[in-house]
Amino acid sequence: MAALQKADFEKQASGGTYAGKTRHEIFHLKIKDKKQFIIGNTGAGRKVNGVSYDYNPRETNQSGILTYYIHNKNDLLTVSNRKIFKDADFGGGAAGSGGGAEVTKFTESTQCYYCAYVFKHRRKIDLTKPPTYDDLKSCENLVYASKSLDDCIKKGPSAWFDDQIYAKTANAMFEKYKGKFKGTVYFHRSGDGSKSKLMDNIYQAKLICGRKDRESGAPQAPGSFSNDKWNPGDIWATTLPNETKPLHEHTDSWGELNDAVARLSGAFGGDAKILGISLKRLAGMGKVQEFNIPGTKTFDDISFSHFTFGQINNFFSSTDSYLYTAVQGRMQLRTFSTTASWQGQITGAAAAGGKIGGGNLAFYLELVTKGRVKMFGASGTEDVLIRNEILNSDKYSNEFYKMYLTLANSGKNLHREGRPMSQEEFEKKLSGATDGFRVSKYITCRFVTELLKLTDKEQNEIMTLCWLYASSATDQSSYYIKIA
Repeated sequence: MAALQKADFEKQASGGTYAGKTRHEIFHLKIKDKKQFIIGNTGAGRKVNGVSYDYNPRETNQSGILTYYIHNKNDLLTVSNRKIFKDADFGGGAAGSGGGAEVTKFTESTQCYYCAYVFKHRRKIDLTKPPTYDDLKSCENLVYASKSLDDCIKKGPSAWFDDQIYAKTANAMFEKYKGKFKGTVYFHRSGDGSKSKLMDNIYQAKLICGRKDRESGAPQAPGSFSNDKWNPGDIWATTLPNETKPLHEHTDSWGELNDAVARLSGAFGGDAKILGISLKRLAGMGKVQEFNIPGTKTFDDISFSHFTFGQINNFFSSTDSYLYTAVQGRMQLRTFSTTASWQGQITGAAAAGGKIGGGNLAFYLELVTKGRVKMFGASGTEDVLIRNEILNSDKYSNEFYKMYLTLANSGKNLHREGRPMSQEEFEKKLSGATDGFRVSKYITCRFVTELLKLTDKEQNEIMTLCWLYASSATDQSSYYIKIA
């Protein structure tokens, strides 16, 4: 991550503590909340205390000045807004305990208390009279969360309280489910500090089903099928006791397990007993959407269109490649940790920002081709391929050039090269490349090469599976609701 840029001030923050606010607003909010700023291009820069922030809203260059002090309020200094690090508060990289993951623990836990409040009193919150600390405290026995109410109020992001995100979210859920839950409703969030046995039991049932799937000899779910990809519920609502194991009798197949989740969630009618809830920072009053209803289709099949070596299609200028669809966006392929964590990241209307690991990409390639094509060939795994073929094999550069030549001349290459590099030129540039480039580009090219060998139908099926996985909507994913 780097310092804030002009483009950052031309839009709202899409994530972080103050998601939905402009960066100019975030400067004021950080000062109000007494949060420090970091000067420099990295999180290791000097931490300073803001006093005031000034900018001219009529200026198109989005410049602004932060007045700050380091130790003594009598010694005030100023700095340009473009020299401030884009930390988690600004929607960028995490900076210590203020990072996005830590903030999420507070926001999701706090939401449990607000939801418990509306269901306990069986009425929506009057936004002109939000619940007091004592009001929420009276619902603590209905919540199993990873953060206490006191910590949520003291350490959680103030903007979520100020903008009444919690109240609006709780109201939207109550409006939809006030007649579905009968009796006392409890709210759970798992994680460190949580006493939610129910969520542990739900995820244990999913693990049992996954083990049976793998042992079947014809697995339907990829190996790293995380809890979040099975069900993106950040919190769960239930009328069942905390010790209940609601899914343990339904683990023989994904279909059986997910039918049980949908039925117990009231998706087919009847009362709701458990419900996974995905939370997003609201822009308005909140809308409830249902996902992964058995027998329904999430979105139309996705068609593979073309690829590029990088955003500007210069082979040696970047470690990535891009796969494009006809209308639904693109998927970037690269390693996300120098020589490890090879994966795809999707941008587009469907599955925006969703990721799919390299092992899962290889799984879908083999699944669609019924074992005819194996991503890592005789190597078997990505690690062995890297160790034995990419970084140490004598034939590596020759194989790499053959792939490059094939892809450079491919009709699916958006910027098909009129004159590809000679092998001598290619190997000269490769000799000066980093290990990170070698690993990332080689594996990426290998996947694209194997993809291009397939029929159009197989290519489209693989792309569809990737998009479904990234959006937590595979045939093995379960019913949940999202409030956004």
